[in-house]
Amino acid sequence: MVTASGGPFRGWKRADMENITPEQALHHPTWNMGPVVTINSSTLMNKGLEVIEASRLFNVPPERIDVTVHPQSIVHSMVEFVDGATICQASPPDMRLPIALGLSAPDRMTNVAAACDWTQAATWTFEPLDDEAFPAVQLARHCLAASEKHTAVLNAANEQAVHAFLEHRLPYLGIVDTVKAVLDQMDAELRGNPLFTDVEEMNQLELEARRRADDLIKQAMMNTLNTENPIEKPFRKTGDPVDLTSESPLHPRRKSRRIMVGPVPVGGGAPISVQSMTNTLTANVPATLQQIAELTAAGCDIVRVAVPSQDDADALPEICRKSPIPVIADIHFQSKYVFQAIDAGCAAVRVNPGNIRKFDEVGPDICKAATDAGISLRIGVNAGSLDKELYAKYGGPTPEALVASALKEAHMFEDVGFHDFKISVKHHDVITMVETYRLLASKGDWPLHLGVTEAGPAWQGTIKSCLAFGALLAEGIGDTIRVSLSAPPAEEVKVGCKLLEYMGLRPRKFDIISCPSCGRAQVDVIQLASAVTEGLKDVTAPIRVAVMGCIVNGPGEAREADLGVASGNGKGQIFIKGKVIKTVPEDQIVDTLLTIANDIAAQMEADGQVPVNSTGPVVVPIQHPGH
Repeated sequence: MVTASGGPFRGWKRADMENITPEQALHHPTWNMGPVVTINSSTLMNKGLEVIEASRLFNVPPERIDVTVHPQSIVHSMVEFVDGATICQASPPDMRLPIALGLSAPDRMTNVAAACDWTQAATWTFEPLDDEAFPAVQLARHCLAASEKHTAVLNAANEQAVHAFLEHRLPYLGIVDTVKAVLDQMDAELRGNPLFTDVEEMNQLELEARRRADDLIKQAMMNTLNTENPIEKPFRKTGDPVDLTSESPLHPRRKSRRIMVGPVPVGGGAPISVQSMTNTLTANVPATLQQIAELTAAGCDIVRVAVPSQDDADALPEICRKSPIPVIADIHFQSKYVFQAIDAGCAAVRVNPGNIRKFDEVGPDICKAATDAGISLRIGVNAGSLDKELYAKYGGPTPEALVASALKEAHMFEDVGFHDFKISVKHHDVITMVETYRLLASKGDWPLHLGVTEAGPAWQGTIKSCLAFGALLAEGIGDTIRVSLSAPPAEEVKVGCKLLEYMGLRPRKFDIISCPSCGRAQVDVIQLASAVTEGLKDVTAPIRVAVMGCIVNGPGEAREADLGVASGNGKGQIFIKGKVIKTVPEDQIVDTLLTIANDIAAQMEADGQVPVNSTGPVVVPIQHPGH
């Protein structure tokens, strides 16, 4: 007997799974083992593959291998010995434990994972497998009984289908359906010669299975796009919450490959993440960690720290260990710091080949170290550091020059087989920056980090960033962003998060509607709006509050707000959804609004309208007819 946790969709019926998103499927209840394995766990394809492995490795007839659902994931298998005895394999559902055992054998590493609580054994449950909802196990059994080649095709086609699902090219139920379709197509030829003669034949068969899977996936996409009655995205009223999505409501996302920055995915349809950089001395660990905590509270997903000295490099292990969000080390010139950052546990390293002396000598070693550690890198090309030859050739830091530099540096990594990197091509001029990213986006599928470098003081940099990011994100270009301001880093994060909210790329939180004040206003609208904003700054519920300076347009202009006030003659008319509920003196307006707003926010949270522990996006794919 082998057990399955049931993944995130345990107990679901097949009809319930039609609209499952990659983000839902990746949210495994007990562990995360990377995108493919985690998706396989959700479809139970991993359990089908385990049945094949158990039968082949231990020569156990498939009919003697049962699969049962065990949500607690403590008991992993029960094996009957030849003498009739039975042994149970049990361990905590934490993959760090077997990995640690493998690395440390024959010794044991301590404090790797929590031990099993055997006092809870009576609460462990075992349930039958729903083969209709999760047909992957039965499909694997069919392949095991058919031939050696069937099982190879099963695995290859499944990997293609999983990648397509993660890239929003295939619906969730289409994963196993595609695998079955490939097997049906190839069944006759597989049965005709069921055994492999050599490894090369196996490689060729897997390539053929992947090709057929890709063809079926493309055909399925075309059928969806060419349907007579395509699904149209409904009009979103101003007062409605924005769909929580990784797609721009304005345009399909550019197809990019996915990399990981610690647990944060970048590219490949992943939610757009917000980055910032600490301005503390990295060697000052308490100050750096304090600022990282502030950035995290503001909604930051990834943080970068500068590493210009040995003291900074020495501080990285503690910072990485204690930071609540992934840490990127920003390295220039000193290649030894790159290796120290990797060893310290940094989730990624910013390393520019043009800034590393003798990159051709150390570059391959950097790529190997990053690969071994399972981390990604970032190539950053800035107008100010453009190669002199390219500067002269193109007559300055033009979009063509910046892209040529980026391609040159990208190929340095790719030439040694390293592909887990993202690229930024920053410029302080908005138009140049937008044109550069557009050009680079057309040259390959690298994930792109957006930034306007040296954007200026808060007010100017905010305008520049919103213009540049808005233009690119509206075209589906960009996988992660950093707003660059001459201001405290937390302000960068606030601007970035709000920008994504208003682009429909993050859950909308508190929003205020206020009039610009005019000669009709009979209250200090500016002071009133500021007081309400400050009083509700910590509210995460997607509540809209309107502050209007007169009763002429107030309830009408802001009727779609959840709550608002229209003021005049020393009074304020408090309204909800355009309906006046009470009138209060001017000096009570702010307190009344805050009380009611907090009540509404609390009710939204109780009704499940506020994502739990969500500083980043919750993803719901958008269909774009005609694309």
